[in-house]
Amino acid sequence: MTDRDKDGNRTLWMGDLEPYMDEFFILQAFDQMGETAVQVKLINNKFTGTGEDDDFVKIFGQEREVSLQVGLKYPELRLPAGYCFVDFTSAEQAQRAMLRLNGKLIPNSQPPHRFKLNCNNIRDTLKKEFSLFVGELTEEVDDYILFQAFSR
Repeated sequence: MTDRDKDGNRTLWMGDLEPYMDEFFILQAFDQMGETAVQVKLINNKFTGTGEDDDFVKIFGQEREVSLQVGLKYPELRLPAGYCFVDFTSAEQAQRAMLRLNGKLIPNSQPPHRFKLNCNNIRDTLKKEFSLFVGELTEEVDDYILFQAFSR
């Protein structure tokens, strides 16, 4: 049994990232929200990072000509693909962060963005899942509070 099997999945997927959101920015965002992430792995587009056909892309507020060859030869010029993987010290901490932060505003994001988090892998697919609608909740009630209430 590997450490990953014993400790479950300690990694979350985070999407809808802007190019200015680097590893430090993401770590700070989690920290400011009361969750401690240990590592962030940003994923870059393997060509230019834009996913578009135009030859001009915005890199950190400056326009630079980036061709397919340049993107392949100089990986540091690639733009982020818009998502990353965030590691935590335990599976429980990762689940707590996902339940507490998903859908909440990311601190210092301009324009304002919300956390878009998901599990890195699919576990326990054989378990039955049920849906329940709970409405008219205050903003203080997040997924973590609901998870605690209904998991007993």
